[in-house]
Amino acid sequence: MKDKLIRALLFTLLLTLPMLASPRLHAQEDPIEVASQLVELAAKAYSEGDFEAAASWLEKAYSLDPDPIIAFNLARAQSGAGQLDAARETLLKLQQDPELMEELVPRVKVELTRLDNLTKGTMQYGQLSVRTTPSGAKVYIDGVRAEQSSPLAKNLELGEHTLLIVLDGYQSVEQGFKISKEQATDIDLVLTPVGGAADDGISGIELAAYTCLGLGVVGVAVGVATYFPAASKYDEWETTTDEREAASLSEDGKLMGTISTISYGVGFSALGVGTALLIYALVGDDEESAWQPSTIAVDARGQLSVGWTF
Repeated sequence: MKDKLIRALLFTLLLTLPMLASPRLHAQEDPIEVASQLVELAAKAYSEGDFEAAASWLEKAYSLDPDPIIAFNLARAQSGAGQLDAARETLLKLQQDPELMEELVPRVKVELTRLDNLTKGTMQYGQLSVRTTPSGAKVYIDGVRAEQSSPLAKNLELGEHTLLIVLDGYQSVEQGFKISKEQATDIDLVLTPVGGAADDGISGIELAAYTCLGLGVVGVAVGVATYFPAASKYDEWETTTDEREAASLSEDGKLMGTISTISYGVGFSALGVGTALLIYALVGDDEESAWQPSTIAVDARGQLSVGWTF
């Protein structure tokens, strides 16, 4: 009896062990997925200017997923946190990585040069000015939120940069720009409300379309109104025997017929043009047009570029 009890306990224990181990097995996650989550945390910290936290998250992510892009971003975060030696070491190791993508090679070289200039104290800066209409937009430079909203003026490292403008209720604007030593870079942006400028009222093309459609309806109506009297005059002209009355009926019929023909031509042409303009205005809202300026920017060379929308 005692042996049977022991065997039963042992059997029960053997059944229980896999159940106890299963939570641990389920708790294991894919390293790549975990690394991706860490990269998202790092991106949030980086955008908020917390470079130390971003570098910490990226180090952990890189240990799980040795992706060259993660390593490059790690170097940028280390540089932002003032860890210049660590950033340089990360980039030098990245240069030896056989998995390094070709498009990333020049960016690594540029970053190494920038770090060398920072270390030597020879980094050069230029002036950047950002204005938006309306003002108060969040300004992100190279993925990092600026210390103040627009309008913004600050010194920035020479070279290529990216700009992102974000304001609630308006379409975000993202573009590249270059900082040069010779001339300040002024960027002036007119933000477009979400849904497009057409939400503020009727556009120029829509107004032209409705005008043409109205003219077309009037033209066709006049054509119809003059066609039947003209036809009636011709019928009377064919049946009359009075020469004087025949001449009058012929002249009146020709006049009304001419008016009818011209009215039909103008009416149907205007209807066609109006329909085409209306379709273009409704379907082509996302395309560029020279009706209303949406963005105005001045690059480092003083060249003006203007974007247009309906």
